[in-house]
Amino acid sequence: MKLHVDHAFSSVTVERFLLVYFSEDFNNRVAAVSGLKSRALVEERIHPDGSRDRRVRMHPAVTVPAALKKFVTAEQIHYDEVSRFDAAAGTITYRIDSKANDRVDVGGTIRVVPHGSGVRRVIDGHVEVKAPFGVGAMVERFIEAEVQKGYANIRPFLQRYLDEHVAPGGPTAKMT
Repeated sequence: MKLHVDHAFSSVTVERFLLVYFSEDFNNRVAAVSGLKSRALVEERIHPDGSRDRRVRMHPAVTVPAALKKFVTAEQIHYDEVSRFDAAAGTITYRIDSKANDRVDVGGTIRVVPHGSGVRRVIDGHVEVKAPFGVGAMVERFIEAEVQKGYANIRPFLQRYLDEHVAPGGPTAKMT
């Protein structure tokens, strides 16, 4: 199953957007908005050229559909988002690392591109679940719906955060 998210944000440059995107302050605040019980930066390496490798552990706050409860409980659902920001290309590639890697494949690319007086964040990904009797397709639809719902909630929060924390035309403010 393909996943596509495309949101525009005003009054911000790509560089300032990326500062916020990688900010632990922003990421800790957005966790609850995006449907996470917890989120923790496990590892981050910043390379001399500005590229980054990150591993973030996430525990989503999800309600498992009744048809899936015999396979997994909400407490069992957690994963690491492993990402690489290629500073030269300006892209972030990500994959989800979990105990279900042999059955669940989630990954993709994030691009942040100039758009008018702001930027667009474009996420192109995939969700593939190997399971018998139509369960895989049901899980794929569940994951895709949760991701879309999370990003729909993140978009207005992120715009407010940008408006409050990124000084127009000046240095990024309040970045911790």
